[in-house]
Amino acid sequence: MTNYASGIGSVYGFAQDRDGIVWAGTSTGLWRFDHSGWQKIGVGWNGPAGRVTQVGFDSEGILWALVGGLDAP
Repeated sequence: MTNYASGIGSVYGFAQDRDGIVWAGTSTGLWRFDHSGWQKIGVGWNGPAGRVTQVGFDSEGILWALVGGLDAP
């Protein structure tokens, strides 16, 4: 077993793309696991800057990320 912890924060959901890359929606944003480690996908990749509560792929293979939410007092 290998621990790939890297300050990702709380994980709300996972999705896997057609190439086997795992994507995670977390309290610190969108992350991807490329079989060797986690990478934060930020604004430099046109990714969301804040919390990502859900991730998923549509039939075309496009990644959708739901941002915000879970902020209710």
